[in-house]
Amino acid sequence: MLFSPLEQFELGILQGIFIYTDTIFFDLSFTNLSFFFIFYFFLIVKFIYFGTNEHVFSNPLQKGFEKITSFILSLLHENLS
Repeated sequence: MLFSPLEQFELGILQGIFIYTDTIFFDLSFTNLSFFFIFYFFLIVKFIYFGTNEHVFSNPLQKGFEKITSFILSLLHENLS
């Protein structure tokens, strides 16, 4: 239950990974932010893969993803070249 509107933005540690040495302390904890980053990264990679692979589907949804990905790739090519 949320008591404040800003509670949804708080970092929560899902798996704490702490490394101690004599002089250095590393905090490599797996948080909810890193979980959602990895989840959305794989989701975007999946959509790009299925959007550019012509042999998987042949329907209007796939053609729409092809147009979106080709548009994004052309923008990247024009701006980075």
